[in-house]
Amino acid sequence: MILRRLATSIRKQDWFAVVIETLIVVMGVYLGIQLGNWNAARGNQTAYQEALERFETEIGRNMAELERVVDDLSRSLPRVEAAIEALQACTDSEAAVEAVNDGLQASRVTASIHLRMVALEDLTSDPVLLSQQSSEMRQHLADLAFFLNLFRVETGWAETRPLEMPAAFERSVDIGPPSPLGDVVYAGRTYTFETGKRFPLMLSVPVSEACEEGELIKVLYNWHGWQNNVAPFSLAARDELDDIRGLVEEIR
Repeated sequence: MILRRLATSIRKQDWFAVVIETLIVVMGVYLGIQLGNWNAARGNQTAYQEALERFETEIGRNMAELERVVDDLSRSLPRVEAAIEALQACTDSEAAVEAVNDGLQASRVTASIHLRMVALEDLTSDPVLLSQQSSEMRQHLADLAFFLNLFRVETGWAETRPLEMPAAFERSVDIGPPSPLGDVVYAGRTYTFETGKRFPLMLSVPVSEACEEGELIKVLYNWHGWQNNVAPFSLAARDELDDIRGLVEEIR
């Protein structure tokens, strides 16, 4: 309608009307663009807040996972350490046999850490979300992503490398009588097996013979060396996550 009136005013050479109607058209276009920009900015801010909310949830779950791993290691590491020390002492006693056998059971599994990084990856790669961040926040998130990726590599090795030297294949180790498999815990989740059996590992020779042979203590040492690195890495990751959570809470 306004364009039709503008065309009519031009034909009539009513220049005052032309100027007024042109201004109306320009203002309408300008206000439309501004409204679109405002809606887009508001939508981007909403998307950013929702991404931060997902990230906070992810941080909480990852911190719980790290606490679980540190707690598990606080029980398994001393068991393997006691087995190593019993083999180093190289004396035959009931307590020494019990310590080595208990360490063998602990060395059958390794710490499995699988942190969630979907929300963090969104925040460090999505152009819309990046545009909402301050330079300081972008740097913090990029540093966290770098550290957690390094953490994932290191803990991945710690989970798999000890299993490349399994104690079950050592000459001084035998397979004990079976028991029901029951529950198996992996990555913090419990899996229940209605069927299946668990076969424990146990010394097949006296402790003095196993220590003289020297291979079993190397297997336990290898397990301990890799697993012993996981706890400090996990505590450092927990502190990094706690710091970034504080920054997120300030923003939100």
